[in-house]
Amino acid sequence: MKKPLQRLLRQTGFLTISLVLRLPLWTLLFLVRPGKPFDYLFLVYPGSKRDLAGYCPNWLASTSIFMGRPTIGGIISNGTAKRGLVLVVPNTVSEMRADKKMCQAIQRRLLRVQRLTGARAIALAGQMPGVFLRHGLKLEKPFVNGVRGTVYSIIETIETLRTQKTAPASGTMVVVGVGHMGGDVIDHLQGRSWEIHGIDIRRHRDGVLLPDEGEKVLSQADMVVVLTPKGSDFSPYMKHLKPGCLVVDDTHPRLHATISGLKLYKVAVGLPGTFFSPRLPGYRRDWLPGCVVEAIYAAATGSFGSDPMPVFIERARQLGYYAHLDR
Repeated sequence: MKKPLQRLLRQTGFLTISLVLRLPLWTLLFLVRPGKPFDYLFLVYPGSKRDLAGYCPNWLASTSIFMGRPTIGGIISNGTAKRGLVLVVPNTVSEMRADKKMCQAIQRRLLRVQRLTGARAIALAGQMPGVFLRHGLKLEKPFVNGVRGTVYSIIETIETLRTQKTAPASGTMVVVGVGHMGGDVIDHLQGRSWEIHGIDIRRHRDGVLLPDEGEKVLSQADMVVVLTPKGSDFSPYMKHLKPGCLVVDDTHPRLHATISGLKLYKVAVGLPGTFFSPRLPGYRRDWLPGCVVEAIYAAATGSFGSDPMPVFIERARQLGYYAHLDR
């Protein structure tokens, strides 16, 4: 009964804020703006129709009352860092891919909320930055695209595993999904004690496809970094991994081990005293997605995508980020 009750409470809260308290809350945020209660905005979306049901009935989400309209969904506590306002738009990524006008409207409304609240940075969750860019929409200040924050989260997880000697000091590393983020991860780790291979992926209706040599490369891996859109995209290929292989998972929904003998770690970083209220579906309260990592960084340092990756990593560590090493 716990999960149905949580979903009912989340739906009730979302609908109450969206239908009853929207105007009073926006007015309140404007009135308290001089005190700068929020340093950044974080927009999330449902990863699937099932996730959407966690906030809003599917039939209601497609109406003009909700379509493309960010609604207050929670806060991120400030702890030792900055305080964030979580916004929710009840549209899936497939709907956004198919509708440029919806994305334009979302971007305009986010800038309106940013001016209303005085927030310094805006972060977009998951695949949303890529969708906006493919539609030709620019993600300039105050937006962050989340790439640096995500790359940092992956590298911090790997480095912490090595420091704690959970990961071997050398061997063969395979990065599955060599896009912008995968390329940056490889560039940063290249030249160390690892032999690094990247595997390109091709999206398919039922998941992703690897090139012909992909399965052979995976079978030789001592560590695999998974950057497919969803954990289930990589699940069919886990049978090719050798026993004892360490898998670093940066997918959502997360990857679940389908065979025994693997060491699976979820990429997740945190900051002392910083957590979501309420927590995001599929996340722990103190997990910070890469886009939020970058938004906090931008709000704290004033740097929006201009710092080289080594500088970003060093300054992020100075802010107090750490890897959770969640299994």
